Amino acid sequence: MSETPSSNDPGQAGFCRVNTVARLEVPAGESLLEWLRDTADCVDVRKGCDTGHCGACAVLVDGVPVKSCSVLAQEAGARDVHTLAGLSLLDQPATQAVLAAAEQRQPFQCGYCMPAFMLAAIALLQDTPDPTDAQIRDAFAGLLCRCTGYLPIVDMIGLAARLLRGASPGGDGRTA
Repeated sequence: MSETPSSNDPGQAGFCRVNTVARLEVPAGESLLEWLRDTADCVDVRKGCDTGHCGACAVLVDGVPVKSCSVLAQEAGARDVHTLAGLSLLDQPATQAVLAAAEQRQPFQCGYCMPAFMLAAIALLQDTPDPTDAQIRDAFAGLLCRCTGYLPIVDMIGLAARLLRGASPGGDGRTA
């Protein structure tokens, strides 16, 4: 999980596209998390620890998972920022596979960390359509789930990978 995207000039505001629908002005000095929730109305971005430790605030910046509390909004200038709500509207194979697997497996208990894990899974499957359990766990480094013990989430992503490759959704969903 990336802590920060390549930064623009930190003293200037800029524009970014959020969920491919609008180019919005980003201010200087405000965290990407706060800006997404307060200005861009992306309430699916969760506020957790506010220190970058839990990863609940993860979003995709140019397709890379980023902890939005750890970067300034202006660092997302001229980039595409996606939240889970925005990606679920797109007909992308990795996104659809992850959504289908989550619906089938329902691996989350409280659901607070769900958007971050789902975004990390989508980013992983876009680059690695046949990940091992170790690769799945590496993709989740820096994301905390206090409810599940991670195994149901790993199993869900294994199922999503199989769905993405066109395989049958039967079995336990584990990859290797």
